[in-house]
Amino acid sequence: MNVGMIFAIIFTVIVIVFLLTGGMKMITDLLGLGEEAQIKAQIDTLRNVVASEVYWLPIEGSKPFEFSLTPGTDRVCFFNYLDPGANPEKGWEGNNVIEYQARMMNYTVYYFFKDGNENGYAIEKAMVTESFCTKSPMDLMLISRGRHVEIAPSPA
Repeated sequence: MNVGMIFAIIFTVIVIVFLLTGGMKMITDLLGLGEEAQIKAQIDTLRNVVASEVYWLPIEGSKPFEFSLTPGTDRVCFFNYLDPGANPEKGWEGNNVIEYQARMMNYTVYYFFKDGNENGYAIEKAMVTESFCTKSPMDLMLISRGRHVEIAPSPA
């Protein structure tokens, strides 16, 4: 084995190590995008159920909705965007910046991720009477109120 071959082998090993470490980062980012897609799909499903099913029910008509969380989600909060103030009994301790965003953007649902990121979504025709949060999957009750659909935790 000549000296050039040894350097080629060492160089190849170094390149493989860089590719593997960079590849792991790319795979993790890709999985994160998959999680974002799951969240957006669930929000779209909730929007469709609210707008095309529950909104058209008679007043007080309701429909259960199973709300699941992705593995990277720390918690999800549902806000009354007109008054998203703190509600510690229901898991929302309050945050002035997020409450302002909820009011300005009409956010009904707000995701908090384990990596520190967060994102809010508006659900047209939906209203939450009392802001609440959950750290685990939960059943929601979607109730027709005539001009809007109320999103509430399902009674136990």
